[in-house]
Amino acid sequence: MANPRTSTNGRKHSGGPRSVGDVIDGTMNGEIARAGRNPDEVPETKAAGEPENKYKTVPRPTKAIKDRLAGYAREFDEIDEHRAELNAKHALLREKVKNEGVDVAMFMCSRRIAKRDEHERETIDLSYKLAREALGKPIQQDWVDLTPSTTKQ
Repeated sequence: MANPRTSTNGRKHSGGPRSVGDVIDGTMNGEIARAGRNPDEVPETKAAGEPENKYKTVPRPTKAIKDRLAGYAREFDEIDEHRAELNAKHALLREKVKNEGVDVAMFMCSRRIAKRDEHERETIDLSYKLAREALGKPIQQDWVDLTPSTTKQ
Protein backbone atom coordinates (compact mmCIF):
# COMPACT_ATOMS: atom_id res chain seq x y z
CA MET A 1 0.00 0.00 0.00
CA ALA A 2 1.37 3.40 -0.97
CA ASN A 3 2.05 6.08 1.58
CA PRO A 4 -1.12 8.22 1.75
CA ARG A 5 1.02 11.37 1.98
CA THR A 6 2.82 10.60 -1.29
CA SER A 7 1.29 11.01 -4.73
CA THR A 8 1.98 8.70 -7.65
CA ASN A 9 4.90 10.88 -8.77
CA GLY A 10 6.55 10.66 -5.32
CA ARG A 11 5.80 14.21 -4.19
CA LYS A 12 4.35 14.70 -0.73
CA HIS A 13 1.00 16.41 -0.37
CA SER A 14 -1.74 16.81 2.18
CA GLY A 15 -4.09 14.40 0.42
CA GLY A 16 -6.40 17.02 -1.02
CA PRO A 17 -6.08 19.39 -3.96
CA ARG A 18 -3.54 22.17 -3.60
CA SER A 19 -4.82 25.69 -3.19
CA VAL A 20 -3.67 28.50 -5.45
CA GLY A 21 -1.52 29.96 -2.63
CA ASP A 22 0.49 26.79 -1.95
CA VAL A 23 4.23 27.07 -2.51
CA ILE A 24 5.78 23.85 -3.80
CA ASP A 25 9.12 23.38 -2.01
CA GLY A 26 8.88 19.77 -0.88
CA THR A 27 6.95 20.45 2.31
CA MET A 28 3.24 20.59 2.92
CA ASN A 29 1.90 24.08 2.32
CA GLY A 30 5.40 25.42 1.59
CA GLU A 31 6.51 25.90 5.21
CA ILE A 32 10.16 26.28 4.24
CA ALA A 33 9.59 28.91 1.56
CA ARG A 34 7.16 30.83 3.73
CA ALA A 35 9.74 30.95 6.52
CA GLY A 36 12.23 32.47 4.05
CA ARG A 37 14.66 29.58 4.28
CA ASN A 38 16.53 27.76 1.53
CA PRO A 39 15.01 24.27 1.07
CA ASP A 40 18.50 22.82 0.49
CA GLU A 41 19.63 23.88 3.97
CA VAL A 42 16.72 22.44 5.93
CA PRO A 43 16.79 18.73 6.74
CA GLU A 44 13.76 16.86 5.45
CA THR A 45 11.49 15.48 8.14
CA LYS A 46 10.19 11.95 7.80
CA ALA A 47 6.59 10.89 8.14
CA ALA A 48 5.67 8.47 10.92
CA GLY A 49 6.54 4.91 9.95
CA GLU A 50 8.88 5.96 7.11
CA PRO A 51 12.34 4.36 7.22
CA GLU A 52 15.13 6.74 8.14
CA ASN A 53 17.34 7.77 5.21
CA LYS A 54 20.94 6.88 6.09
CA TYR A 55 22.39 8.84 3.17
CA LYS A 56 23.27 12.51 3.21
CA THR A 57 21.42 14.87 0.93
CA VAL A 58 23.23 15.17 -2.39
CA PRO A 59 24.82 18.64 -2.63
CA ARG A 60 24.28 21.06 -5.49
CA PRO A 61 26.69 20.28 -8.35
CA THR A 62 29.08 23.22 -8.02
CA LYS A 63 32.37 23.45 -9.92
CA ALA A 64 34.34 23.07 -6.66
CA ILE A 65 32.56 19.83 -5.76
CA LYS A 66 32.98 18.47 -9.30
CA ASP A 67 36.71 19.33 -9.21
CA ARG A 68 37.17 17.60 -5.84
CA LEU A 69 35.31 14.50 -7.04
CA ALA A 70 37.41 14.37 -10.22
CA GLY A 71 40.53 14.55 -8.02
CA TYR A 72 39.26 11.72 -5.84
CA ALA A 73 38.61 9.64 -8.97
CA ARG A 74 42.20 10.23 -10.18
CA GLU A 75 43.54 9.16 -6.76
CA PHE A 76 41.43 5.99 -6.84
CA ASP A 77 42.71 5.24 -10.36
CA GLU A 78 46.33 5.60 -9.19
CA ILE A 79 45.69 3.32 -6.20
CA ASP A 80 43.96 0.75 -8.42
CA GLU A 81 46.93 0.78 -10.80
CA HIS A 82 49.37 0.17 -7.94
CA ARG A 83 47.06 -2.46 -6.47
CA ALA A 84 47.00 -4.32 -9.81
CA GLU A 85 50.81 -4.37 -9.86
CA LEU A 86 51.00 -5.58 -6.27
CA ASN A 87 48.33 -8.23 -6.87
CA ALA A 88 50.32 -9.55 -9.84
CA LYS A 89 53.49 -9.78 -7.71
CA HIS A 90 51.50 -11.43 -4.93
CA ALA A 91 50.05 -14.01 -7.33
CA LEU A 92 53.53 -14.79 -8.69
CA LEU A 93 54.88 -15.39 -5.18
CA ARG A 94 51.91 -17.61 -4.32
CA GLU A 95 52.59 -19.63 -7.47
CA LYS A 96 56.25 -20.03 -6.46
CA VAL A 97 55.21 -21.31 -3.00
CA LYS A 98 52.79 -23.75 -4.66
CA ASN A 99 55.56 -24.95 -7.01
CA GLU A 100 57.68 -25.77 -3.95
CA GLY A 101 54.96 -28.27 -2.96
CA VAL A 102 53.76 -26.21 0.03
CA ASP A 103 50.06 -25.56 0.60
CA VAL A 104 49.65 -21.84 -0.12
CA ALA A 105 46.84 -21.29 2.41
CA MET A 106 48.91 -22.85 5.20
CA PHE A 107 51.97 -20.85 4.17
CA MET A 108 49.98 -17.60 4.34
CA CYS A 109 48.46 -18.66 7.67
CA SER A 110 51.94 -19.46 8.99
CA ARG A 111 53.15 -16.00 7.97
CA ARG A 112 50.35 -14.38 9.97
CA ILE A 113 51.09 -16.58 12.98
CA ALA A 114 54.84 -15.88 12.77
CA LYS A 115 54.12 -12.16 13.23
CA ARG A 116 52.47 -12.80 16.61
CA ASP A 117 54.32 -12.75 19.93
CA GLU A 118 55.58 -15.98 21.48
CA HIS A 119 52.63 -16.44 23.86
CA GLU A 120 50.10 -16.00 21.05
CA ARG A 121 52.00 -18.47 18.82
CA GLU A 122 52.03 -21.03 21.64
CA THR A 123 48.28 -20.61 22.15
CA ILE A 124 47.64 -20.98 18.41
CA ASP A 125 49.83 -24.11 18.15
CA LEU A 126 48.16 -25.79 21.14
CA SER A 127 44.69 -24.75 19.93
CA TYR A 128 45.37 -26.20 16.48
CA LYS A 129 46.62 -29.49 17.94
CA LEU A 130 43.59 -29.71 20.26
CA ALA A 131 41.13 -28.90 17.46
CA ARG A 132 42.64 -31.53 15.14
CA GLU A 133 42.40 -34.15 17.89
CA ALA A 134 38.82 -33.15 18.73
CA LEU A 135 37.87 -33.55 15.06
CA GLY A 136 39.41 -37.01 14.98
CA LYS A 137 42.16 -35.91 12.58
CA PRO A 138 45.25 -35.52 14.75
CA ILE A 139 48.48 -34.14 13.38
CA GLN A 140 50.39 -36.90 11.61
CA GLN A 141 53.24 -37.11 14.10
CA ASP A 142 55.18 -39.64 12.01
CA TRP A 143 55.49 -37.02 9.25
CA VAL A 144 56.44 -34.29 11.70
CA ASP A 145 59.15 -36.47 13.25
CA LEU A 146 60.62 -37.33 9.82
CA THR A 147 60.89 -33.72 8.68
CA PRO A 148 64.49 -32.53 9.00
CA SER A 149 64.72 -29.55 11.33
CA THR A 150 66.35 -26.38 10.06
CA THR A 151 67.06 -25.12 13.54
CA LYS A 152 70.10 -26.21 15.53
CA GLN A 153 69.41 -27.57 18.97
